[in-house]
Amino acid sequence: LCSYHPGVFRGDKWSCCHLKDKAGLGCDKTRHGVTLREWNDPLDPDLEAQLIFQHLLAIQEVMREKYEELSVLEKNEKHQSEDPENADRPFRLFQILHDLEEMYQKEVSRSTDMAQQNQNHLVELQT
Repeated sequence: LCSYHPGVFRGDKWSCCHLKDKAGLGCDKTRHGVTLREWNDPLDPDLEAQLIFQHLLAIQEVMREKYEELSVLEKNEKHQSEDPENADRPFRLFQILHDLEEMYQKEVSRSTDMAQQNQNHLVELQT
C-alpha cells in the first residue's frame, strides 16, 4: 500500500497527487499504508473486504482461464521449476472464493427466510 496511487499515471505524472515519479511512494492518502476515500474518512475493514471480494469474483473467470492456460503450458514443457506448495495457491484461491460465495448465498437465503417469517408473524399479530 505504501506505493499505491488511487489515480492513473498519465503523461509524466499521477492524476491523484501530480507526483512525477512513477515508481515512488504512494500519494499522501496511502503513504502510511492505509487507503482512505477522503482525507477524513475512517477505514472500514468490512467494506474494504467486500470490495476486494467483489473484485475477485468479477475477475474469477479470467483468472481461472489464465491459470488453466499456464497449467497446460507447464505440463507441455514438463518444467516444474515452481515449488509444489506454491503451485496450488491459485487453485486454493478459487476454492476460497467458491466457499465465500456459498456462505454469502446461504446468508442471503437465511436473511430472506427471516424476513418472510417476520412478515408472517406481523400478519398473525394483526389478525
